[in-house]
Order: sequence, then structure tokens, then C-alpha cells
Amino acid sequence: MRRLTFTALLLALGAAQPTQARAPSPGELTSFKDWSVACDNLGACVAFGWPAGDGIDQSWIRLSRDGGPNDEPAIIIAMVPEDPGKPGVWRLAVDGKPVAGLGPVAFTTDDSYRRARVTGPQALALIEALRGGSVVTALQDGQPVATISLSGLSASLLWIDDHQKRVGTVSALARKGPAPASGIPALGPAPAIRAGAPASQAGLPKAVPAAVTALMGDDCDLRNVGPDNEPVIARLAPGKMLWGPVCDAAAYNVTHLFFIADEQGRGARRVMFPEPPGSNPAAYDSLMNVEYDPNTRILSSFSKGRGLGDCGSDASWVWDGAAFQLLSEKVMSECKGVSSDDWPSLWRARVQ
Repeated sequence: MRRLTFTALLLALGAAQPTQARAPSPGELTSFKDWSVACDNLGACVAFGWPAGDGIDQSWIRLSRDGGPNDEPAIIIAMVPEDPGKPGVWRLAVDGKPVAGLGPVAFTTDDSYRRARVTGPQALALIEALRGGSVVTALQDGQPVATISLSGLSASLLWIDDHQKRVGTVSALARKGPAPASGIPALGPAPAIRAGAPASQAGLPKAVPAAVTALMGDDCDLRNVGPDNEPVIARLAPGKMLWGPVCDAAAYNVTHLFFIADEQGRGARRVMFPEPPGSNPAAYDSLMNVEYDPNTRILSSFSKGRGLGDCGSDASWVWDGAAFQLLSEKVMSECKGVSSDDWPSLWRARVQ
């Protein structure tokens, strides 16, 4: 049984250490030394820079750029301090030298983070300075509060340029040229999925039929499954049910298998949930921490790499009347405190 686990993400990321950039397929992540990079099917790319080594420092740089000819990069610098405190300003230094063209950077705070956002000409100036350095340091009141490695940044920028067809253009981040940005291919719309017709949820069964649970197999471990671990039971259409018995329950992940059958569990077939094209495996047959909304016909899964929920995968599928189609997927391979809102996208579609 293939599970949507964070271990698989780590193995996939750790195995990818290319020496030169190439355009990734949607659903693919890769890493260059202390940087991670991903692009989705709409050409949007995100690169993350981390502190060197395997320390517990929770700070990062997030560099993002959409794939359109006129889209500009944006940078977020963030950290998880012991006490977020009040908003303030950082001064950034690359290898101990202030960044030319970049003054004090204002950061905001919330319950967990200090975050600064840099856009426009300042973002371009910062990227240029970062490309020539080894480390970038954020200083607050003259004291260093976060240090991010720049080892792997240049390769990540070239990876993004290559994926977005910017190499040799004036808009490239790593390998500029004289070609105008207008020659960059325009982006198509997100894939459209027509959701299936809504079905009444009145009179749903209270338990998964034995005919379905008998098909769960030996891969499930029910020893830790308790009364709070409820199955997913929903009606997809008259006479057609989605049965999601619990297969396993751990400290922060509850795993479900899924079957489609009639109201009595007859004719059950296993549900496979597609991943982005080019992924390995191409589909999953079990999901973690699942919610199903019968009003939108969207089933979502949030697989946690650890209890904080700052790494793992966040995906959703929509029922189209015949099968579940992938609607979105985001992943984060590093457990460094990054909120799922900031995770890089691998796939985006839309419901029509």
C-alpha cells in the first residue's frame, strides 16, 4: 500500500542532486545544497534557502516568481524566534557587507513568526547581492538574529529561469541575455475540472459495512484506532457511496483507505487519488488527515511530517462524477517552522 507520507517526500528530495538546471515536471522537487526549489504546472516557482547544516534554527528565505513574462520575483525572510515581540526592522548583510540599494527591511510579527517581504527593485537588488555571497544575515539592533546559507542559490535561480523559459532574456535571474521578456511564452489557464452533481447526505449509514472493511488487507494497523478516529462516509450520487475506513492512527496522522460501493458496501472498488503528471508514484491509495465537503465535492488531505504541521504535504481532489481529480498539491520537505500557507505549489487546477 502506498501512503501519502512525508518519508517519501524526503527520499525523493534527498535523491535529487543535479549538477545543472533542467525544467522539472509538475510535481517534482529538487534541492541544490542548502536550497530547495519547485515549480508547478502553471509555471509558478518557489525556492527556499535554509541555514547551513542540520541545526534546529528555524529561519529561511522564500523566493517566489510566477511564470508570466512580466511577473517579478518576491522575497520573504522569516524566522521563528522564542518571542516574536513587536514589529521592527532588520538590516541585511551578505558576507558581512550591507546590501547596496536596500535599506532597513520592516518585519511584522504574529504568534509565531517575524516576517519581512521585499518586492520590486529592492527584491532584484537583493537577489543580485545574494548571488555573489556565501551567507546572508538579518541583523536587529546590530545583532544577528538569522543567518541563511546561499550555497545552492545560483543553481536554484538557473533552475527557475530554465523552467520559465527566461534564460537569455532581460528578465532572467541567473543567466541574463539581450532577448526581450515579451518572448517568454504566455501561460495557459489552470486545468478546469467540472465537479459532479451534489448528492443528498440525508440518512447516511453510521458505520462502514463489513463487506468494505474486509477489503482493507493486512497493511492496516488498527491497534491504535479509537472511537475518536471516525471513518469518512459520504454519498457521491444516489446509490453510490464513498467509504473511508480508518487504516491507522498515530500521534498526529490518521490514515484512511477509500472505496466506492453501494449503500450496503456491495461492488466495492479501491479509490486511487492521482498525483501530478511525472510523479512517482502517479497515484496514492491512502490519505492522511482527510476531510470531505459534500457541498463542493472536494476531498482534502494534510499529511504531517511532524506534529507542528510545518512539513509534509497538503493536497485536494474534486469528485467529477466518475473519479476524483487532483485539484491542488503543496509540499514542504524541511521541518523548519514554515506555515503551510507558504509551501511551494506542485499543482493547481480549478473547479468550473
